Amino acid sequence: MNRPNGSDVAAANGWGASNYDHARFWSWAIAGDAGTAQNGKFPFFTKAELDMLQAEGLIRKGDFAGAAALVNKTRVANNLPAITVFDNTTPVPGGTATNPVPGGSACVPRVPVQAPSQGAPSTTKCGNLMEAMKYEKRIEEAYTNFMDWFFDMRGWGDLAEGTGLDWAVPYPDLQVRLHPNYSTGGGLPGSSAGHGTYGW
Repeated sequence: MNRPNGSDVAAANGWGASNYDHARFWSWAIAGDAGTAQNGKFPFFTKAELDMLQAEGLIRKGDFAGAAALVNKTRVANNLPAITVFDNTTPVPGGTATNPVPGGSACVPRVPVQAPSQGAPSTTKCGNLMEAMKYEKRIEEAYTNFMDWFFDMRGWGDLAEGTGLDWAVPYPDLQVRLHPNYSTGGGLPGSSAGHGTYGW
């Protein structure tokens, strides 16, 4: 928790103690103080993450069969059908879904589609190999280390328009050095994501 006491820290659960903090490490430290001595397995860089990083590289090099084999490791293990068509345009095969999109096929992942006459996506479609890799990486790496989702989405161009691309220096550090406060994101030039992959 990189905050000065009494400044931005909430006294109880609420916005001041949310998933925007990396609570996984915080909880582990508190549990350690309670008698676990912080022992045991604590995955930080997993085999699934390594596989998905390699799969992304293979997709970018055009080795779709190699990438699909890596994506299928976690995909098939979690009851989704294997990707067997090796390109980056064919939609992923259908999977099971408890609530399929009306008029659409059940597949994982589904991605937004932006209608030409509208300013925001209005429907979804089945994703391709790249989207399947992104989905597997997001699911397999949820809460394993700090801000993976942000760095991935920034690299993929998936951040919502206006999202900050980096963080401003914390205001106490600026104030103690007598520098003015500043911010990032929100459309500020050079520090905000442009129009993202999914149309927003």
